[in-house]
Amino acid sequence: MDIYAGLFSNYTTAAPNALQQQLYSLADFLFGARYNYWLSNSPIVNLRQAMHFGYVQDDWRVNRRLTLNLGLRYEFATPEWNGTTI
Repeated sequence: MDIYAGLFSNYTTAAPNALQQQLYSLADFLFGARYNYWLSNSPIVNLRQAMHFGYVQDDWRVNRRLTLNLGLRYEFATPEWNGTTI
């Protein structure tokens, strides 16, 4: 998260009004002059999932003008689980 307070663009010592404060904060943003920032890292997880797939296909000729292209698909997937061991 970045915070731009307009402190670097405000060249006067007088307190700015609300509009001036927003403009100074925008100027700080455009110049990349952050007042404060921090990072938040995502935790590292070890997720596992079992998946099995299969597919079979064949062409069957019924007669001279008709050929059937038939296939069968199998899919299995478990929900994800935490794979860390103690």
